[in-house]
Order: sequence, then C-alpha cells, then structure tokens
Amino acid sequence: MNSTVRVLIVSNEKKIISFIQNLLVDDRTITCSYLTNFEYEVLYTDSLTNYFKNAQIDVMILTDNFQQFSNLELIKLFKRNRLPIPIIVISKRNETSLAVEVIKAGGDNFLVQTELTYQQLVDAIYSAMQTLEEKRQLEKIQAENQKLLKAIEQSPVSIMITKAETDHIEYVNPMFSKLTGYSKEEIIGKSPSVLNSGTKKTFEYKHLWDTILAGLTWKGEFLNRKKDGSLFCTSAVISPIKINNNKISHYVGIHQDITQQKEAELQLKNYAKKLEKKSKQLEEAYQEIEDKIQRARQLHRHFFPIKIPAIKHIELDAYYQSAHKIGSDYYNYVKINNQLLIYIVDVSGSGIDGAFINIFIRQKINRFLYVEGHTKQISPKGLLNFLAQHFIEEKFPDKYFACLYVVVLNLATKQLTYSNAGIQVPPVLIRQKELISLDLGGLPISSAIPLELLLYEEKSLSFDEDSTLVISTDGIIESVIDGEMFGIKRFQAIVHDYWYLPPSELKKVINLHIEPIVKNIKNHDDITYVILQNSSKTIDKKELLIPSDCCALELVVKQLSKWLANYTNEVNKMIVGFNEMVYNSIEHGNKFDVTKKINIKIIVKKTYITFTIEDEGYGFEWPSHLKRSLDIMNFEERGRGIIFAKASFDYITYNQKGNKVSLYKKI
Repeated sequence: MNSTVRVLIVSNEKKIISFIQNLLVDDRTITCSYLTNFEYEVLYTDSLTNYFKNAQIDVMILTDNFQQFSNLELIKLFKRNRLPIPIIVISKRNETSLAVEVIKAGGDNFLVQTELTYQQLVDAIYSAMQTLEEKRQLEKIQAENQKLLKAIEQSPVSIMITKAETDHIEYVNPMFSKLTGYSKEEIIGKSPSVLNSGTKKTFEYKHLWDTILAGLTWKGEFLNRKKDGSLFCTSAVISPIKINNNKISHYVGIHQDITQQKEAELQLKNYAKKLEKKSKQLEEAYQEIEDKIQRARQLHRHFFPIKIPAIKHIELDAYYQSAHKIGSDYYNYVKINNQLLIYIVDVSGSGIDGAFINIFIRQKINRFLYVEGHTKQISPKGLLNFLAQHFIEEKFPDKYFACLYVVVLNLATKQLTYSNAGIQVPPVLIRQKELISLDLGGLPISSAIPLELLLYEEKSLSFDEDSTLVISTDGIIESVIDGEMFGIKRFQAIVHDYWYLPPSELKKVINLHIEPIVKNIKNHDDITYVILQNSSKTIDKKELLIPSDCCALELVVKQLSKWLANYTNEVNKMIVGFNEMVYNSIEHGNKFDVTKKINIKIIVKKTYITFTIEDEGYGFEWPSHLKRSLDIMNFEERGRGIIFAKASFDYITYNQKGNKVSLYKKI
C-alpha cells in the first residue's frame, strides 16, 4: 500500500464534501479529492472503465444525493466493470435496509453522516483497503492451490464417539462403517478395542490416556484391524467433551485412513534407492518445493500483527514458534471502539492448508467486525458462532478443524469477556496475586460436527489493575521434557511466579523455561501464546546520573537506603545487589573513567521495585554469566556482582548490548 491513502469523494453537495474534509483535515496520512455535480456524470457512461483504469485512487466515498442514479446503481456499475476500488457510502438516512442493500450491491461499508466521527471514518477507510488486500491474497492462494483443495475434498474421515464412564461406543458415522466393515448396529455399545491389532505398545496407550484424562487432545496414529481381519492405518485426533467445564462425559475420535499414504511412502523409499543416480534432479525438485514452502510461510507470517496497540496502562506481547516449515497457529489483537479484541487460533493442518485456513479465519473475523457491524460491543460467543456457520458453509473437508480462544477487554470498564472453541489449555489469569484458571468448554469448529452443537458460551470478569492474562495453545503443555509432559500446572506456576514483570520480560522467562522444547525436534506442535497486562501506576521514581567514582556510589547508597525504607523492609538485601551492579558498571563498563557516567533509574510500583543501571561501556556476553551458580572460589569479571544481584532480587535481565541491567524485586 502507499504511505498516503488517496480518497475520492463523489457528491453534488459542497456541505457534505466540506464535512468529510473537515473530519480528515488533521490526518496527514489521507488526502482527499472530489467530483462535483459537473464532473461525476461521466461515472454513468460506458467510459467508466477507461476513466478509472489509471486513476490514482485508493478508496471512493459516495453520498446519497445524486440527481440521476442511486448509490446502488453506481456501485453495481463499478462491480460489473470489475473496478477494484473500495466504496464507502455516507448517507443522511439511518436505515438498516439501505445499509443492507449497499453491502449486497458490493459496497464495503455504510456510514450515517449524523453519527460519523473521525475515528469511524478512518477505521472504515483502512478496513476497506485491508479487505481488498485480503481478497487479493486469498485469490492468489486459491489459484496456486486448486490441485491441493481437490485432493482435500476427496479425503475420507471417520468419526467415533465413546462414553467416558464405560468406554462404550455411542455413535459412528457412515465413513466409519465403510472404513472398518462394521455396521452401526454391530459396533454401538462395544469398546473401541475391537479394532486393536495388538501392535501399539503399552506406554503409547498410557500416554494417550494420560493426555485425554487430563482434558487435553491427543494426536497420533493407529494400526487397526477391520472386521474382515485386514489391517489399516489411521491418523487420529481424540478430544474429551466436558460437562459443566470440568467433568469429562465423552470422547470424540476423528480418524483418517492413511493406509495408502503409508504404502506410498514405503514404495517411495524403495523407489528412491533405485534412483540414486538421479540425485541431482531430486535436489533440484526439492529446492523448488522449499521455495514454494518459503513463500507460503512468508504469506502466513504476513498476517500476524505487526504493531502492538498503544493503550494506557495496558501492555501486550506475544510469542510464536512454528514446529514445521509452515505453522498452523495464529494470533491477533485489534483495538476498536474502546475495546481490545484478542484471539488465538490452532488449526488441525500444517503446511499450506493450515496457513490457508488461518487466513480464512482472519478474513471472516474482519467481516464480522467491519461488514456485519459488530464493533460497538464485540461478543466473543457471537464471533465464534458466526465463524462456525461460515466454516461449515465453506465445506472444508471433515479432517480439518479450528480451535480458537477469543477475549474482549472493555478498555473503559476493564471488563474481560471470553469464549472458547476447542482450546484445551485454559488461559491463566493472575488478579490481585491470585491465580485464576479461565476454564470454559467448547467444541472445535469443524464440518464434521453438526452446527446445532457448535453453540458457544461466554463469561465475564473484571481485569483489575495489576492483572496479567496469558493465553496459549497446547504446544507448550503437550510437549515432553525429560520424558515428562510439560503440563498445565508447570506452565501456571511460571506465570504465577513472574506475573508482575512487564510482558516483554515475562516472555523472556517463559521462553527460558521452554527452550528445551523449542530445540527438541521430537516436539511437533507450534508454540503460541499472548500476554495481556493491566499494569499498575507508578507510585514513586528516582533518576540519578553519577560519575564512575566509588565515592559517588557511597553517597547514592546512603541516599537510596533512606528513600527505599518507605516502600520495603528488604532495603539492606537490595542495596547489596545494587551496590555490586553499580560497581560492575564503574569497573568493567566505564573502566574507572570518571568522565563517563552511570545512569540510575528506580521505579516503585504497587507490586515491585525495579532498578535500571546503564554505563557507557561496550557491554559484555551476559547470558552465560546469568546461568552460573554460586562459586565462592571463582569471582571472575562480572560474575561476582551478578551472583549477588541474583541473590538480592527476584529477576535480573540485561539489554542486548550488555551495558544496561534491570533488577526486579517483588513487594
């Protein structure tokens, strides 16, 4: 897109033109031009296409006061001529029926002049441009992946529901009978074990049951036996269904026959051995595939949020790590009408198909907000119900499903409303130092599940000052470290211990704990989480600039000791670590050069005190020093000061260069 948005206003009333221009007069990112009643008559002629073929216009605004034709006729004329210019209608008439007709005709938005504000107009302009860009991207993806979509539509999927209490089958779909040879009457009431081939190990079944009994989704493969005794291989997803958000009543198993795929893989291996002489051709083909995957990966990442919204006392951060070359997770946050919408997505596929579904979800959510007009009071459950309906109408193959968690924060009342569609990991909320697990059930969105079952709930609670919320997909929880599942409790404990940190620092702590997962190639799920924090106001602060002199340090220590006593009873402990870190900056950072300064900042909040110490040195390689344990026989370089600081404070971190350290102490 251009850095400046070019808007054309079409109207025969100068008052309306002036009204719109006055709304946008202070916005330097938008320039306006207009057609008067002497110029716009050309719009209704056959020369329309030629007139706008090379027009330098990004968005067109129409008013409803033409002499010859209505807005609807003009919009339809634009669409017949396939002119890719977004159209916004501004009307004096506040009529829902007129708005509906405008959207049906192909308009991008309908605004009422008497209620129009600068922010609404700007949002509408950028939303129209974004929608146009998304349509172009979707068309590009659809054109490149027609063959893939045809293959997806023909994929067979089997559905089985069992009762948790008895482990008896209560329901199977027709594809189950086609796949296994058992009729519905033969299999209802029996255990799924009738399909066992005896090839799966005991520890594999133990991991399966540990996962679903913990309320999580298990993914894996089975080698099963049909009624006629023949073997077949399936890729399976088994998810628990909960009653009252805690008791598991049933399990849903979705199975895809991959027997031919396994046989093809075996044939491919045998065939590859015979084609060793053609390795060069295979390498070229592989490189071509890699290039396409890279383009798809870039497209997927393109739709992630680039900029964090600036909101007073509200801080945001997020993390995403793909387990595959193209990931299947996605997150986004949108600030609109004094509301902050956050959603996190985990789709069943990986690769190009997973990226395609994520883009589809984002486009439908934007339609829910900006086209359907649900922006004044965003309902998470309303959004999920809307998305479920369109997902099923799109007729995605049954093997694909999407899990979402949706959160809306009212920035005025600090009311948090949330809804869930299949995310198994409950978000962690720390409010007034208390851990709250936002348990809320909800089935994944899938064409394999009837729409009448996809009715979602929503709950609300206050998101007070000094509250931190972490929303995550199951990538961290279901990963294995040292033979054990990472688990929800371990994740909650990390957030509970460090919730007071700013989101950027809390993300560092979480990533430090999950570093083995990210590096472990055996963990095959994306890792995604979003952090939302309502930070407390600053109670007091102090900033000092001192020379690289030990005498100056002594004076500062005396001054701070008295000042800190007003806020904590651990002054002596903190001063020890603080003194060591400032001395490090004097000795190792500024090399005792008294012309160089040490910048000291202390901020006191209700939940913590933070010290920032910055010298003018070149920095150092600090991560290895932070990992050292106490060794009284080896205080080399900055190691001694860091060890004392770790003992004196709850959290310590450096900037990338290594010449600025931040020390955090909980109150």
